[in-house]
Amino acid sequence: MKGSHFFMSVSRVLFCCLLFACNSSNGDQNMGQVVKIADGDTFTLLMAGNQQVKVRLYGIDCPEKAQPYGKAAGRVLGALMEGHRVRIEEKDKDRYGRTIAVAFLDDGRNINETMLAQGYAWHYIDFDKNPAWSALEAKARDQRLGLWKESNPVAPWEFRSAKRARSKNPKGTKPRKSNTTVLFE
Repeated sequence: MKGSHFFMSVSRVLFCCLLFACNSSNGDQNMGQVVKIADGDTFTLLMAGNQQVKVRLYGIDCPEKAQPYGKAAGRVLGALMEGHRVRIEEKDKDRYGRTIAVAFLDDGRNINETMLAQGYAWHYIDFDKNPAWSALEAKARDQRLGLWKESNPVAPWEFRSAKRARSKNPKGTKPRKSNTTVLFE
C-alpha cells in the first residue's frame, strides 16, 4: 500500500511538471487575453507575466473610426475575440512599437482572414501579397458584406492621406503663393 501511494505521489508530481512545461512552451508565450480593442485591426493582449502587447493585424486595414463602418469593425473584432484566448504570430514591429501579427483564436480561426471574409477589412496588398486573402476580400465585396454595402467605400490609407492633406491646408486658408516665376506653361 505504501509503495502504491508513493507511486501515485510521484506520478502526480511528474504530471504537474509535464503540464507546466507544456503550458510554458513558446506557443503559450504568444498567447494572451484581449484587454482592449482600439479599432478593427488593433487590440491589446495581456500576456504571461502581466505584459501588455499592442497588436496591429498584419496584411489587413480596417476603416478608421471616423469612417463609415469604422466603429462597426471594432465591434466585430471585439465580438469575434470575446471569451477566447488569442495566439499571435509576430511578423514585425511598426514605427509606433506595435507588434504586427497574424492572430488566431484558441479554436484555430484566423482573425485576419475572418475580418476580410466578413467584409470589415481591405487586404493591404502593399504589405501582403497572399492571393487567398485577396480572394476573401473579393468574395466579401461580391456578396456586399460589411463595409462593401457602401456604394463607394474609401480605403483607410486614402482616408488618412486626405486627412493629412487637410491638416496641412486647413479649411478656409489659401495656399501660399510661390515667389517662383513660371517660364513655361
